[in-house]
Amino acid sequence: MRSLGTALARGQVYAASIPERKLKKYLPQVLVEKALQTAGLEDERKRRLPVHRVLWMMILAGLYRDLSLEAVVDRFKLALPGKWPTVASSAVPQRRAFLGDLGPHRVFEAQVEQIALPKAREPEREWRGLSLFAADATTLSTPDTQENREAFGKPRNGKGETSQPLVRLVCVVSLFTRLVIQASFDGWLVSELGQAAKLFALLPERSMVILDRLYHSAFLLWQFTGLEGSRHFLVRAKDLFHHEIVEWLPDGSALARVIVPDSARLDHPEMPSCFTLRIVWHKLLDGSLSLLLTSLLDHEAYPGPELAAQYHGRWEIETAWREVKSSVESTVRTLRSKLAFGVRQEIWSLLIAYNIARLEILDVAIKADVPPTEISYKGTLEQVEAALIAPRAPMPSQMPSVKHLILRRSPRPRPSCPREKKYQVSRYPKKKARKQARVVEKAAA
Repeated sequence: MRSLGTALARGQVYAASIPERKLKKYLPQVLVEKALQTAGLEDERKRRLPVHRVLWMMILAGLYRDLSLEAVVDRFKLALPGKWPTVASSAVPQRRAFLGDLGPHRVFEAQVEQIALPKAREPEREWRGLSLFAADATTLSTPDTQENREAFGKPRNGKGETSQPLVRLVCVVSLFTRLVIQASFDGWLVSELGQAAKLFALLPERSMVILDRLYHSAFLLWQFTGLEGSRHFLVRAKDLFHHEIVEWLPDGSALARVIVPDSARLDHPEMPSCFTLRIVWHKLLDGSLSLLLTSLLDHEAYPGPELAAQYHGRWEIETAWREVKSSVESTVRTLRSKLAFGVRQEIWSLLIAYNIARLEILDVAIKADVPPTEISYKGTLEQVEAALIAPRAPMPSQMPSVKHLILRRSPRPRPSCPREKKYQVSRYPKKKARKQARVVEKAAA
């Protein structure tokens, strides 16, 4: 017989909270229950904070960065009715520890598989039968504690270590919807390419991922060519790499034999001496040409000029990073948790919250009949936050008019900004600064 706590946790006895009701389209209760059961998380007895409510606490904490966890529980009435109006402050960290980081991870995977990925792979959002994605990495700062330093590490420069431990986060993002469909994160010292290789093996069939030149690694690209299910890549080539043109194609591209460096074969003896890729020449804004490498060898099915035009979409992931780091994390500079498991828990919850916002933006874009990238992320997020606090406030997609959420872009072309070399900061103090310090010391004496 199921315990009362299990029944409560499954929403069979009490009404759902406001966030659960308003966001059930993007995170259904059944999905959450099954994902938490997969992680082995079920309450065996009655709890005022059931495990799925703890998950909602972390998701809402990703949206309302200026509220403490206790304030989130009180504001959204996540605790079940009891003798006291609020739960004990000690109950929040205890229930958070019970949830762990595996629970939010499984919920994120379920949300992507059942909701986000089908939205990203709708036929009208494909290019020549391929779903387009971009992959890149960013870093998130964590509180400077001993456990975080040991788990994630600190970067070093000429002046020593940085102030906070950093987490390296690698994501695969849909170009047309900016939904995160794959994610991996680890300590600062863990290679970005190593994390990305694991994600590429999990890409959906009939897809192409667009990469910057950091991912021009002979071993990584050779691994990619061995993937089944029509999984392809488009990457900007580094300035110098060994190759031989095998055949020029009618669309201006060429088939090339990429020569594997001896150093790569020493590290990976299973690699061949060469493998075939296709080169597409891409004209930059300054008139210069850059080389793009792709595993799409059929020039008739995938013309070179169209391939080169798709490379501009890689910047959508840079915009997604800006949305996460400048909007969701606008009030604080670091994550909350001082423990390593809490950092991982918070990142998975943050990704769930970001996908919820992007799914709402997708509904707004459909209503306004514009691309999702033309809808203001910050404006929509503010409307979502207001709707979750006020019971009768509508969600953005339910408002009579959404014109105020459409970005007003300037018709003028964006001016080109040529790259300039920045002044390198020396590790030694300047003479002028030392002289001023001596003057201050003499005046104080």
